[in-house]
Amino acid sequence: MGSDLFAALEQIALQKTPKCWPNRIKLLHKCCTNANYSNQLGAFHISRLSNKYDLCSSMPMYMFLKSIILPPGMLVFGLMLGIIFWHRPILGRGLVIFVTLVTLLLSLPIVSDRLIQVLEPYPALNDQQLDAIEADAIVVLSGDRKTRAPEFGTDTVGSLTLQRIRYAAWLHRRTKLPLYVSGGGAKEDRSSLAHIMREVLEDEFDVTVSGIEDESGDTQAQAINVSEILSKEGKQHILLVSHAWHLPRAIGAFHQAGLQTTPAPTSFGHHPKKSVSPVLFVMSANAFQTSAFAVHELFGIAWYKIRQWLSSF
Repeated sequence: MGSDLFAALEQIALQKTPKCWPNRIKLLHKCCTNANYSNQLGAFHISRLSNKYDLCSSMPMYMFLKSIILPPGMLVFGLMLGIIFWHRPILGRGLVIFVTLVTLLLSLPIVSDRLIQVLEPYPALNDQQLDAIEADAIVVLSGDRKTRAPEFGTDTVGSLTLQRIRYAAWLHRRTKLPLYVSGGGAKEDRSSLAHIMREVLEDEFDVTVSGIEDESGDTQAQAINVSEILSKEGKQHILLVSHAWHLPRAIGAFHQAGLQTTPAPTSFGHHPKKSVSPVLFVMSANAFQTSAFAVHELFGIAWYKIRQWLSSF
């Protein structure tokens, strides 16, 4: 009976569409609450299924939650709800006022600077630290891509990825450490970000890339895959290159994967020595984008903690 139920669970887990989630939840709830099922199936099978298919990391579900929770999606969604319930003064009009205020705050440099500052605890590496460091390799994480760039006739790195590989190339020349790139997203008609990053580094920055990881879909998968690659080569200590606001989440994932990691932040979002001026209270698109990055990272950190908590059952 237990093996039959486990086979059924596997079949449900293989479904990729969001419609399968109600069935997943009902069946998993039945396993957890029904003593007969629980005894026959066993906690081992639940853990095995969770690890094998990683139900909590379903990409469609993750993207759906991101589109609702993160700006600008959450603001548009809140505004739509406010319009729908406009006939209810407290709920409908309250939502519209709330969304308007949140949009205003996220668009103020004084607010975006404080939000991003929380996510940038690691200072830039100085010459003394680089001279004393005993790392085995440099690992640079992908950020975004420019799809079908007309001037290149193909996909190329986006602005975020370009900022990261530029600093990684500088670090490579400064430390002489081998450089590894990580980024998935490969499809039948397009290359992975890791391959694109390697091409740009070698062709435009004249830097040799020692290895690539091209199968990951998120930061946690990058950490696991890179750890497997480097462990086979006897490398345990890395300089991890990414945006300063992305490193808290990335460092946690790489530590969890078993790598000793030194943060190598680039492209800081906040400026510690910036003085308070009237410009900080003027709305701007750049401030809104910075706030969006901050909210995205806070959501990502919370999401990873939820996944870790669920996987402990």
